[in-house]
Amino acid sequence: MEESKKTSSSPRDTLVEDKEANGVVELDHRVSPSKDGKVNDPYLVTFEPHDAENPRNWSKAKKWYLTIFCSYLNVLVASQASAYSTGQEQLEKEFNMSSEAATVGLSLYVLGFALFPMVVAPLSEAFGRRIIYVVCWAFWVILQFGVAFAPNKGCLFAFRFLTGCFSSPPLANTGGVISDLWGRDESGPAMAIYVFGSTIGPQLGNVYGGFIAQQLGWRWVFYLTSILIMGVHWFVIVLTLTETRHNIILAKRAARLRKQTGDDRYVSVRQDEKKTVPQMLRVSLSRPFVFLFTEPITQFAAVWNGLLYGLIFLFNTAMVMVFGPDNGGYAWKHPGVVQLTFLAFIVGEAIGLCLFPFTQERYYQRKVKRAGASVPEARMASGTIGCCLLPIGLFLFAWTCYPSIYWLVPLIGAVIFGIGFFQVLYGIMSWTVDSYREYSASALGAVVLIRNIFGAVFPLVAGPMYTNLGNHWASSLIAFLGLPLIPVSWFFFYKGAVIRKKSPWAAEHFDDDEDAPH
Repeated sequence: MEESKKTSSSPRDTLVEDKEANGVVELDHRVSPSKDGKVNDPYLVTFEPHDAENPRNWSKAKKWYLTIFCSYLNVLVASQASAYSTGQEQLEKEFNMSSEAATVGLSLYVLGFALFPMVVAPLSEAFGRRIIYVVCWAFWVILQFGVAFAPNKGCLFAFRFLTGCFSSPPLANTGGVISDLWGRDESGPAMAIYVFGSTIGPQLGNVYGGFIAQQLGWRWVFYLTSILIMGVHWFVIVLTLTETRHNIILAKRAARLRKQTGDDRYVSVRQDEKKTVPQMLRVSLSRPFVFLFTEPITQFAAVWNGLLYGLIFLFNTAMVMVFGPDNGGYAWKHPGVVQLTFLAFIVGEAIGLCLFPFTQERYYQRKVKRAGASVPEARMASGTIGCCLLPIGLFLFAWTCYPSIYWLVPLIGAVIFGIGFFQVLYGIMSWTVDSYREYSASALGAVVLIRNIFGAVFPLVAGPMYTNLGNHWASSLIAFLGLPLIPVSWFFFYKGAVIRKKSPWAAEHFDDDEDAPH
């Protein structure tokens, strides 16, 4: 009976033979092509039209829940970067550190943000999104207690780096989840939610952390977030975060068919090219580095994103220096009230999100209709506006932040900056995801690496810069740094297609069947 299974041919003249090479069973598919040129293999498990297990065919309610929930997780992990800063003065006194030394705790968390997506993003493409979220979130919650109970600065810094590592999956994997759920030309609104979550996280951490640290002490920032916020969310992840990666869903379906039929010839996408686990890990883990060093799209997006995040981290320091009790600013005494100024960024980013359907999505859909195909570069249209708003907001803030001028006026500059920040970041992230679709998490992992290296370094220089230059000239310097983003943004908008065609992987695979399982 077993012998007949292996040698019988299917109605489609398909012969599947087991071969053993190097201790690994490989499946050799010899199949007949159909009239349309596609391969018909009755043992290759894939999605059928209108397949209920295909994430692209799930209900709108389910797809939007997963999009919003994963974007929300992004907010939570990003907020913990800046929440640390709200108790920095207490840290300096308790551990007898300088302000610059205490800032290392912020930079190490962001450095973990930079490095670990290069590992977890490709692993999510090989082993599934869900397992990465569940395992890493559990470790993050546990490691947060190491920060909360740290007896010395060495222990504090070590656990800050580790928590930054294990909290990082939402940074790149959310883009991958969106690629799993939504087709390229319908993913714009979902990407807007993801980008909004990416932008508001650091500012939100300042807002809630400021009051917790002031009222309860810096350790309670981590007690409460570990138990009440992050710990609770782990159960929500376990119960509601469904696997969205296509090849993992199909692998499970193939396994069910093998078990139900007793026929081992059923395989899913990529299972017909069997690799050992070390081979699979080597290919997966090298992919973000390959993209970073060989794909101009990834390189340009990474540097562009890094400069943008450098500006936001410098501007974060500006808010504390200008409105806090030191450095000749407004001299507000309550740290929690000072941190409320970060709401100006959130307001601006929310306005950017509200403008998105009018400044971006309508334009993109018109371009797609005219071209008859996807146009990733059209995603950067709103960025050409946003790049101009960045220095405008910064200069307005820089030269109105005098105590003699009503405090709301410089915050209007922060709102304008927030609008531009959202619009430019949307262009970068969407261009990257649309160009790399099935491997968008790996591409975003490479972008996040460079972005967060900038984010780790810039806070170290921000304090001394404001102390030495003063509030107005230091803020002006940040504005001057924002000026080069204007021509760069316009260049990407007009020449993005050229850059994409010079990116080997993106150019080769851009015209692949966008609805094929991956």
